[in-house]
Amino acid sequence: MSEVKKRKDLKKIMIIGAGPIVIGQACEFDYSGTQACKSLRQEGYEVVLLNSNPVGNRSGQIRRRRDARARLGCRACGWEAAAHPAGCGMRVQAEKAARIHARAGVLGSAWRPALQQGATIMTDPGMADRTYIGPMTPELVEQILDKERPDAILPTMGGQTGLNLAKNLAESGLLDKYGVELIGAKLPSIDRAEDRELFKQAMFRIGLKTVAAAAAAEVEGRRRDEEPQQLLRGLARAGGSWVMRAAAARARPGAAVPPSGTASNMDEALAIAAEIGSFPLIIRPAFTLGGTGGGISYNLEEFKAQVEAGIDASMTDQVLVEKSLIGWKEFELEVMRDLNDNCMIVCR
Repeated sequence: MSEVKKRKDLKKIMIIGAGPIVIGQACEFDYSGTQACKSLRQEGYEVVLLNSNPVGNRSGQIRRRRDARARLGCRACGWEAAAHPAGCGMRVQAEKAARIHARAGVLGSAWRPALQQGATIMTDPGMADRTYIGPMTPELVEQILDKERPDAILPTMGGQTGLNLAKNLAESGLLDKYGVELIGAKLPSIDRAEDRELFKQAMFRIGLKTVAAAAAAEVEGRRRDEEPQQLLRGLARAGGSWVMRAAAARARPGAAVPPSGTASNMDEALAIAAEIGSFPLIIRPAFTLGGTGGGISYNLEEFKAQVEAGIDASMTDQVLVEKSLIGWKEFELEVMRDLNDNCMIVCR
């Protein structure tokens, strides 16, 4: 891979975290965000972090400790250390929480780390130059932008939450207002990857061979290379399906992908399903994490339920209705690519 040159025009970078998680879930986001904080600071950049999840959600544990505090005779004082009796263990915890709170530069008073078990590392004090704990909303981000004036925002460490928030910030004009650059993934790239119709069209433009296109290409090769009698025997064994796929590939070059269409309401989804003509069908919502709201439907009743759930889950009220290729073998590769078109498979 080519060496990436350090950008000297950037001094301060804001990282958007992944938002609420609990222990044992979504650790890859916390890990990648932690490594981003470390790497950027090692390169000399000032790092500002926004995340809404400094600790795991342990409401039952909080209630138990509040009950314990009441039994110890502590007053219902919020979490202010001065209100606890001297020598009380809860006062020690509250004082510790106040010190961490002050070092982290937290906006608001929702973070009470002394009473919960931590689920993230990236929000530990000292991981970033300043850490802001609060709701992942454009309103809070604007407050931080106004105060910190970062040169750039890195949203890709925050998973779907970070990407959706970055899209909202860019389209609302907040990034332009404060002169902040979106790095890691530009808005057009986010749209092409997350919008189902734009992604589909991108696949057509680059001529990417899907499993169906690969099958059609194999048929074409056999048609050219095999003797006519061998071809006829092959077609008889295949029941004519090779001919149908090859003819479709010749009629619409580059379109030999699973039949699909995007819908924003039930009527559009039903029309696409009727055009495809048979089940099973896959429902893929746009701008959702890990396929949330999507799935495979095997009949009309399941289809309607999946479409409704998918539209509700999508930030843009959009779902892709696609013919299922269930039964095919699936090979999944993750590839890194640089500006010079060098590619490397990092996992499979």
